[in-house]
Amino acid sequence: MSAHRLVLLVAGACLTLLTLMLLVVPSAAMGRVLVDFRGHGLHQGDVPVLGVWAIGVGALAWGWRRG
Repeated sequence: MSAHRLVLLVAGACLTLLTLMLLVVPSAAMGRVLVDFRGHGLHQGDVPVLGVWAIGVGALAWGWRRG
């Protein structure tokens, strides 16, 4: 595996870990619930976090394919 791809894997892991840390924020701080899943839910504040994660992972995948 090339160093370029290793850097992309580490960046993806860090991005995912930081996203999970933001999603664990207490629900009262994340706004109202948009979708409820048996006591857990998708909050209004989770949507931009998931959007940034999706854009970041997409950019990493693009870099992997070009690399």
